[in-house]
Amino acid sequence: MEKEPFFPPEVTGGAFKVTLTGRGRAWVEQHQGLLGYTAEEALFRTKEGTLRISGENLRFLRYSSSVSYTHLTLPTKLEV
Repeated sequence: MEKEPFFPPEVTGGAFKVTLTGRGRAWVEQHQGLLGYTAEEALFRTKEGTLRISGENLRFLRYSSSVSYTHLTLPTKLEV
């Protein structure tokens, strides 16, 4: 009997995904829109609630509402 392939929730269920890189950046994927933004905080709507990214001198490098992904400078704190 063949096993069905496993897909993580961020692929099948629309769960958001945050990827922190070693070059001072964060990728936020599968969000449902930006709720607010300052240089110290970015708020995203997600299926699970509100994602808050806080730090200093945050800035968007890329933002796309059509594909629901955002590229930010690295935060100092993540809150869901």
